Amino acid sequence: MPTYKLVADELEEAIANGSSQKRVETLRRITDLFAKGAEQFNDEHVELFDQVISRLSTEMEARARADLAERLAHIPNAPVNVIKDLAADDVIEVASPILTHSARLDDQTLIGIAQTKSQHHLLAISQRETISEPITDVLVTRGNQQVLKSIAQNTGAKFSDSGYGTLVKRAIGDDPLATQIGLRKDIPPKHMAKLIEKASDNVRRKLAAANPVAAAEINRALAEIAARMKAEAAGPARDFSAAKALVAEMQKLGKLGENEIRVFAQSGKLEETIVCLSVLCGIPIESVENIFCNDKSDMCLVLARAAGLSWLCTKLLLLLQAGGAGISDQDLAGAKDNFEKLQPATAQRVVRFYQVRQTAKS
Repeated sequence: MPTYKLVADELEEAIANGSSQKRVETLRRITDLFAKGAEQFNDEHVELFDQVISRLSTEMEARARADLAERLAHIPNAPVNVIKDLAADDVIEVASPILTHSARLDDQTLIGIAQTKSQHHLLAISQRETISEPITDVLVTRGNQQVLKSIAQNTGAKFSDSGYGTLVKRAIGDDPLATQIGLRKDIPPKHMAKLIEKASDNVRRKLAAANPVAAAEINRALAEIAARMKAEAAGPARDFSAAKALVAEMQKLGKLGENEIRVFAQSGKLEETIVCLSVLCGIPIESVENIFCNDKSDMCLVLARAAGLSWLCTKLLLLLQAGGAGISDQDLAGAKDNFEKLQPATAQRVVRFYQVRQTAKS
């Protein structure tokens, strides 16, 4: 007698006359029959088992369904409708083996479950051998920290650009998760840079110690962060075009000296003051800007002394340099003392050295 006839007869008998225990036993026998011959069954046979097992398992208690899930989870051609039904079960002991191991679940089914079921279901999905980007997009959005750690350490999981962005954002303040993400070999450089920027020193040390490649990437990322922070702190680039035109005209008329610089500095005209110092000292505008606006050493005093400016004019330069922060009387007194001790010839030698160094860089 054909296999499907035996299956059908036993099914009808169990449903019509059998007790709950009888149905469980019948389900186990039919599942055994399928498991032993799964490799030889064609699609028609599998569909028959799908119908039979579905009818028997629908009303069964969770324990029996969990046993069924364990036995079908690793079978490549397991009955697909039964598999989907078990995967969507609210009882995680039933759903977990299927969600983690069954190859019969397509992305659409997994996404639907990930969008609607519990964190336990998401955790089971996060442990699959391979996981596509659309699925991880849902996991990193809905998953709790346990799910995030699981998916981050799963080398078979693939992440979209936005998925990585979400994962890195959710790792802020979570050192174990940040470390796990940073150890992934497929993390894009821009997301690695963002991770390192927000990570604790402890995470950075762990990643650097993991391997030389990670250490190099961390150093590169930190350099990028430092450069970006410096650029952001500096604000938009200053436009010196109008100041250059004005100073060039003044120089042409022979009206470029201490009095003009004093007026510019006292009026708060930063660009014009910088261009004047650039012309008088023979140093590029960008270099004077960097000294004047970023360098808090005595180089501003050196420029003023080399240009032959008086202390009164130099004091105005220092006040302009300080901006809204101002300068204390004590600091001004110290600056004046340094200014008077600095010989003009010495300041000019420093400027000439600076000119040579800038020429060598260009």
